[in-house]
Amino acid sequence: IGEMTTILPNGDAIFEVPNEGTYYLKEKQAPEGYDLIDGYIEVSVGGTVNVVEKTIYNEKNKEYFINVYKKDKENNAPLANATFEVFDANYNKIDEITTTLPNGLATIKVPNEGTYYLKEKQAPAGYELIEGYIPVEVGGTANVVEKTIYNERTKDFWITIYKKDSVNNAPLADATFGVYASDKTTLIGTITTTLPNGSASIKVPNEGTYYLKEIKAPDGYKLIEGFIPVEVGSTTNVVEKTIYNEQDKFFITVYKKDSVNNTPLGGAEFEVYDESNNLIGKFVTQLPTGAGTFEVPNAGTYFLKEVKAPDGYTLKPGLIPVVVGGTVNVVEKTIYNDKTPQYIIRVYKQDAENKAPLSQAVIGVYDSNYNKIGEITTTIPDGSGYIVVDNPGTYYLKELVAPRGYKLYEGYIPVTVNS
Repeated sequence: IGEMTTILPNGDAIFEVPNEGTYYLKEKQAPEGYDLIDGYIEVSVGGTVNVVEKTIYNEKNKEYFINVYKKDKENNAPLANATFEVFDANYNKIDEITTTLPNGLATIKVPNEGTYYLKEKQAPAGYELIEGYIPVEVGGTANVVEKTIYNERTKDFWITIYKKDSVNNAPLADATFGVYASDKTTLIGTITTTLPNGSASIKVPNEGTYYLKEIKAPDGYKLIEGFIPVEVGSTTNVVEKTIYNEQDKFFITVYKKDSVNNTPLGGAEFEVYDESNNLIGKFVTQLPTGAGTFEVPNAGTYFLKEVKAPDGYTLKPGLIPVVVGGTVNVVEKTIYNDKTPQYIIRVYKQDAENKAPLSQAVIGVYDSNYNKIGEITTTIPDGSGYIVVDNPGTYYLKELVAPRGYKLYEGYIPVTVNS
């Protein structure tokens, strides 16, 4: 006789039936991520109550994952930058994954249980590519399958560099190096570091001494002068070199958070002033971290002024001093905001006889001059609904739509909101 779909915030759905009697519900579509309920659910309508409530529970679907760990065959060290193609049981490619440090891990969510195949498309630098397909069985007793895959080192010679910040050890991308032979003039090739590890690799023709020369530093960092020697061969054919850069720019990073629950907040706008009270710029905090960053011209003391608070929060008064320079040129400052006080009118709609909560009543809300400012719609389970008003004072409620099967409530109802 019809269909209905549950909605938030209460997960409810309402359907008007023509008369009392027995009806049956059949779930046609389950919520995303949940199992469909099989069969029919009986509901009897009438007798002592004309509004029947039924709570129906769903179980979450199982989700299936493959975790691949890539490791060195000799020393069990985790390896990054191994790329695998993932195929279903019919060898249809469904995706690619690449391992990363610190664990040499790559993860993929697969659509359901069954047999899948991994095929190594690119081995880590200095390691032999694994040939063929590697089967993985997903399901049964575990819906998360872990697979460790080992690689043997090649007989080739490799140089791998890791570029990092000299203060906080953070990996850095976009550092470009020239790689030279032992004469420092013959260019073997160039490499550029990438995230997540700040790494870059190059295959060199044979063992011996090579030299690295930084051609381009990461943005905001000083260029390293001169040649950096690297010895390839003898004890190992894959040489790893960590190279640090110092920053040459100065930044203020603000993290904006809720003062009670520490939640990050976006949309806070700050002005930045120097010691002479000159406005030098503005920035805005962004989600998901609630961070905003501003580059200042040099070391010194600066002042932050919040000119726009996040929506629903009170503006932070005054100037906030920040000292840039000394031991660190990126200064991080966490600034908290209090929520703006809210004035709330909550309505509970009930049956006049048995006090049962009623949903789908629409209440118009009017200010003291009877200008309409909004509406409230009541919902199950408690038959309530609310509206946030800007200020304390006198407001008026007027029912615009009654719950199904009920008479409309006539007239205005005054409500006083206290300060």
